[in-house]
Amino acid sequence: MTAPRPVQGRILVIRGGAIGDFILTLPALAAVRRQFPDAEIEVLGYPHIARLAVLAGVADRVQPIEARGLAGFFAQGGGLDPAIAAYFGGFHLIISYLYDPDAIFRTNVAFCTRAQFVQGPHRPADDGPLHATEVFLQPLERLAIFEADAVPRLPLKADSPSPDRSAIPMLALHPGSGSERKNWPEARWAALLDRLARETTVRLLLVGGEAEGERLERLAARLPADRVQLARSRPLEELARALAECAAFVGHDSGITHLAAALGLRVLALWGATNPVVWQPRGPAVRLLQSPTGLAGLAVIWAGWQRRAPGERPALLVGRGLMELACLTLPALLLLAPVFWLNHQAGAGWTLSVNNERNFFLGNNPHTPLYKTSHLASQKLDALPPATADYLRRIYGEKPHSPQTRDAMRREALDYITQHPGASLLRTFNRLRAFWGFDYQLSAETAKLHAWPAWKAGLMLLAEAGGYALVMLLALLGLFLAGRNWRVFILPLLLVLGYQAPYLLAFAAPTYHFPVVPLLFPPAGLALARPDLVDRLARAWTNQWETIQARARQDLPASSGP
Repeated sequence: MTAPRPVQGRILVIRGGAIGDFILTLPALAAVRRQFPDAEIEVLGYPHIARLAVLAGVADRVQPIEARGLAGFFAQGGGLDPAIAAYFGGFHLIISYLYDPDAIFRTNVAFCTRAQFVQGPHRPADDGPLHATEVFLQPLERLAIFEADAVPRLPLKADSPSPDRSAIPMLALHPGSGSERKNWPEARWAALLDRLARETTVRLLLVGGEAEGERLERLAARLPADRVQLARSRPLEELARALAECAAFVGHDSGITHLAAALGLRVLALWGATNPVVWQPRGPAVRLLQSPTGLAGLAVIWAGWQRRAPGERPALLVGRGLMELACLTLPALLLLAPVFWLNHQAGAGWTLSVNNERNFFLGNNPHTPLYKTSHLASQKLDALPPATADYLRRIYGEKPHSPQTRDAMRREALDYITQHPGASLLRTFNRLRAFWGFDYQLSAETAKLHAWPAWKAGLMLLAEAGGYALVMLLALLGLFLAGRNWRVFILPLLLVLGYQAPYLLAFAAPTYHFPVVPLLFPPAGLALARPDLVDRLARAWTNQWETIQARARQDLPASSGP
C-alpha cells in the first residue's frame, strides 16, 4: 500500500458536461496533477462521469455539482449557502469550466474564498482551429503550464483474463450516440455484425444505454449467443473496465468513443457532420471513417445509384443528380438569402432562425413543467419564480441571439435530456397530447369580442369542438377503410408528422395543429364518400349488442319457483 500523498494546497476543478466533454478535459486535469504533484485535487462535477478522473489518477475525490445550495451562486445578488461558501473557502486554487458569461458565479465564489480563480471555456467553438483538449489547456498557462500532453489518457488495467478467453480477442461496438443524426443506420450495423460473425472468430461486445432503446437486443438476436455479450446501461466505471478488456472499438461520434480512445483501444469512429478538427477522439490508434456528405449522405448516394438507368455511366448519373439538386436548391437559397443576411447583420450569424435553440432550451431544462411545457415560453421573466428567472438569465447572457449563446442553450438542453431521459420522455408524450388537443381560444376570444352570453359562446364552442372531433374521427376511419391502399395518403401523413416533430422537441399547444388539419381532409373525405357507412356501422353495433344480450341471458341461472 502506497503512503498517502503529502498535501501542499487544495485544488478544485469544476466541470459539468456530458461524457465526451469531461474526457476531453482529462488532459487539463493531468497537467494540473503533474504541475502540483503534492496537492489534493477535487472535482466538482456529475459523479457518475467525474469518477473517471479518480480512475485516471488525476483527481483524489469527486463532489456532486447538483447540490441544491449551488443555485444561489448563479444568481446576481442571490443568497449564498453557508455550507457551500465554506466549501469553496477550503481551496487555494479553483479552476472552473462552467458557462459563466457574466462572471456571476466567479464573483459570488470570490465572496467566499481568497483562492486563485482560473476561468476556462465551457466548450470550444465548433468552427475553431484548435482541438477541444488544447482549448481546455489554454487557461492553465496562467499557472505556468505549457506544452502539456493534449491526449486524454485513462490507463486502466484490464482484469486478468481467463486462459480460455485470452486467446480470442473481443471487439466492442457501440451502435448509437446521443443523437440519431450521428448514427449509422441500424441495417448497416446488422450487415457489419453478420459479416463479423461469418468471417471472423472475434467475440463481440455490444455497448449501449437508454438512447439505443431495443436496438442492442435486435442486433444481438442475429448473432450466436456464445459470441456476443451485451453491456447495456452499465455504470461508466464498470463499462470502462469492460472496454479495457477489448482489442478494438467501433462507434459513432459519442462520449463512449472518446472513452475507448482514452483507454488506448484501436478505435474506428464512423463520423458524421461534427467538425473533426475540434471534436475527434484522441488516442494512440484512432481512425475516422467519414463521408464528405455525412452519414445521412451515404443513404442519399445509395438511393441515387438505385435510380440509374440500365447501362447509364456513373458520370452521367452524377451530372443528372447535380442538375436536379441545383434546380431544387437555387430557388430556395435565393428565397432565404435575405433572411440569412439580416440575421448576420444583426450579429446572430448566418442562420435562418435565431429562436430554434431558445425554444429547444425552454422546453428542456430543470424548470420546464412536465405537463404545460410551453409555460416558460409564454411568460415574461419577471412573472416567473426568482430561481427560474435567474437560471434563464444566466443562460441567455447579454446577447441571447448570438451564436455562442444559442450554442450554450442547445448544449444545456441536450445535457438535461441525456441526464433525465424519463422526464424528457414524459414531456414528449405530453407535447403530443397537447399538439392534438382541442383549442378553445377562438371561441373564447370571439365571445369576448362580441360580448356574447354564455349560451351563445357555448354553441360556438360545441360547433368548433364537434367539427374538430368529426374531422379527426373521419380521418382515422378513412385510413381504416383504405386498407392496404393506405399508402396513397403517405405524402400528407409525412407532411403532418414532419410539421409536428419540432413541437415534440420543444413545446406544444393545441393552436399549433391548425395548419396541418387540412392535410387530414383526404382520408376524412374517403369516409364521407361511403354513404352506407353509418348504416353499416349502426347495424354492426346493433348485432353486436344483441349477441351480448343473448349470451348474458344464457349465462343467467334458471329461476326457481317459490
